[in-house]
Amino acid sequence: MIYIDSNPIIYLLHDVQPKSNIVIDVLSNSEQVYTNLRTIEEVSYILVRVSAAKIYGARSVYKLREILSRYGLKFVEKN
Repeated sequence: MIYIDSNPIIYLLHDVQPKSNIVIDVLSNSEQVYTNLRTIEEVSYILVRVSAAKIYGARSVYKLREILSRYGLKFVEKN
């Protein structure tokens, strides 16, 4: 059994080498992998922040809030 936090998930989603390969190896050799809802929320938030920074140049929480109120999450779905 193994518990993973947000870092390995982010490495996988962004294909951060060589760490994503290590994560794949560890997870492939584990019969049971666990995480929790808080970790999923954290990963989702990070992905929204990264997408907003790439597309709109958002560097602050205030800019992120402005983008979300204007566009919703459509910009994340496209990436």
